[in-house]
Amino acid sequence: MGKALSKRLRRKVDELLEKYGDLFKPDFEHNKRVLDALGVRPSKYVRNVLAGRITRRLKKQARAGGA
Repeated sequence: MGKALSKRLRRKVDELLEKYGDLFKPDFEHNKRVLDALGVRPSKYVRNVLAGRITRRLKKQARAGGA
């Protein structure tokens, strides 16, 4: 079982996907680079958490859409 994600970070993920959804892919490394390019980098840990959450959501959407 993983750590719980704060509401603040969940809202940030929703905001990023709404504004820049077309830039993200279901690839963690790509999403980290996109977040750096967008200037979203309060810390390395937070950037990685955001990139991981975005990756997970996109993979889940792809599985749901492909089924």
